[in-house]
Amino acid sequence: MSLEKRNEFEKNYEDLKSSIIRKTKVYCKNEAEYRNHLDNLKMRFGKHIRSIRRLEAADDVKTLIVLLEKRLVVGWFDVEQLHEIVDEFELNDSTVADLEDYQSALAKYKLTHAQAFYPPPYDPDIFGDVVPPGDVIPPKVKKCIIENMGNDWRFFARELISAELAVENDFDELDKSSHLSPEEKTERLLRLFEQGDKRNKRSQLSRLLKAIRRNDLDEEVTELFLENNDEE
Repeated sequence: MSLEKRNEFEKNYEDLKSSIIRKTKVYCKNEAEYRNHLDNLKMRFGKHIRSIRRLEAADDVKTLIVLLEKRLVVGWFDVEQLHEIVDEFELNDSTVADLEDYQSALAKYKLTHAQAFYPPPYDPDIFGDVVPPGDVIPPKVKKCIIENMGNDWRFFARELISAELAVENDFDELDKSSHLSPEEKTERLLRLFEQGDKRNKRSQLSRLLKAIRRNDLDEEVTELFLENNDEE
């Protein structure tokens, strides 16, 4: 995609977004009505934002959109979720037509310039650039996994072997090391994990944790990765 064309989409997106944000305030009869619509949107977008603390702190539509942009759910490259906002607030004026015109122009451009959208913004791993080289997993993420893995380290090890990030000898060695605590064994497994392919580590880690049915730990780790991203 040429820089000029991308700048055009970005400008049109910002104009469209600003218009929607302004109208959500103007079209509501009172603050209570606005809050009701905002709460409904929070319920819908929670699965994308995946942070209860940040979701609760979003006290207006502008902040909610910023959170969605940080998760690459909304942006000049995808305005589908803006439709949800427009529908929720019933902005049945030129806003709908403007949004549809933008989507139509973007869709036409994608047909002939699909390669311009890969990699990001269409990289499903939104955490790809969160961790700097040489420090694959942020310390607080590593600490959380080590402290909470417990005896599930065995299942974690098996999944690492299946993903070709470890070998049977690694598992056997740890299994026989009765002097090591589960925390120490988990720490060693994470070292093996870090030594593998450096790309999309966050996605890999999420798949591994879900594979061993540790969705609770995956949610905690996701929150910490996002916090780390915000601090960068």
